[in-house]
Amino acid sequence: EGFQAVKGAAALRDLLLEVRDRVTMNQEDYDLLVSSVGYEIELFRMLDFYRQYFMNYYRWIDTGDLHSKSAYKIAMGRFKAVITDYEARHEGDLNSMGMDFEEVRSGIGIAERTALSVRVAQIVVVVALFLLVMGIPGFIRERDQRRFAGSLYFDALFRPARMGDADSYHGTGRLLFFMVLLYILGLLAFSSFESFWFPLTVGTMGFIFIFPLAMLLNRGAGLRKVLITLLAPKLVIMVWILGAVAVRGPMFFWYNIWVSDLFKLILLSILFMLIFRKFHLYVVLAQRWGKRNLAASASIVFLVTGLQLIVAGLVLHFVGLEKSLTVLNNELLVLPGGLSKIMGITTHLGIPPALPGWIIGSASCIALVSLLVLLFHPNKRKSTGFGIS
Repeated sequence: EGFQAVKGAAALRDLLLEVRDRVTMNQEDYDLLVSSVGYEIELFRMLDFYRQYFMNYYRWIDTGDLHSKSAYKIAMGRFKAVITDYEARHEGDLNSMGMDFEEVRSGIGIAERTALSVRVAQIVVVVALFLLVMGIPGFIRERDQRRFAGSLYFDALFRPARMGDADSYHGTGRLLFFMVLLYILGLLAFSSFESFWFPLTVGTMGFIFIFPLAMLLNRGAGLRKVLITLLAPKLVIMVWILGAVAVRGPMFFWYNIWVSDLFKLILLSILFMLIFRKFHLYVVLAQRWGKRNLAASASIVFLVTGLQLIVAGLVLHFVGLEKSLTVLNNELLVLPGGLSKIMGITTHLGIPPALPGWIIGSASCIALVSLLVLLFHPNKRKSTGFGIS
């Protein structure tokens, strides 16, 4: 259909040019008509290459068809060449194409980096699972009464009640570095290396939670071991989401979120279970590392959670909810950019503008109640050698 439209406009221009020597009046109108048809040809050609790239890309996302994968890359290259040529010839001309080139380039950037995102997601998933398997206690022989640091990763997820300060782990610094690196690479792969604000925002919010919590649990003692155990459940959630990205990229994840009810049901069900398990682990870890009773441990976890949400709410309040969501959507293209810009993302999704205030208020209540519980339950549990009583 696209090529037919281009051919039809080209045929019309040829007919106009054939009668050029017979135009005896209204020469300016004739020249304007020829110019208008030329503009139409450019527009149809650009839209045709864009449609080929866009439809083949999502056909490959949907089916994995290798022919569509090759076709979208070829059409994308032609489309980029047409854009570059058009901008070079019409620099500064306000009568530009009816297309948001900035949004289009974001989409092209995501498509271009899809292969890289898939490879990095696969690496993150494989390495994280490899560390988990190698961390099975006794799988790697102990050295000088020191266990492999990966065992700390395994214990944090499956048997946190058996950990204690007396456990000696080898290579905790290197393991912590690899876990942080995997976490950051996972965020970058999920945003197809095209986004800057998404990994920065999510990564910062995550570290705002685990670092204060680690400092509160054991007053900074054994910080590397504590951080590994707190990062362990976050890395599992990351691996679960990256499993979809590792198939055909981040747009495969979003595509299935919007069109597949089964995918959405399975993903969200397991995701909520993992999040619930994460907070349960944090409470158990607070008991083990902080040597506190259940009420004090839970209050510390929810106190830090409240502080994290207050920071998030303040950022949304001062930056602006609509602006924050627009910036993220411009990079990730989760929603149709044009429609979202016209209506506004908050209107498009029905998000109340007062949401930042609600977050700050609710988080303040959580933090205040947690602080009061902590003040009334300051006692610590007594340590008995290797374990904790």
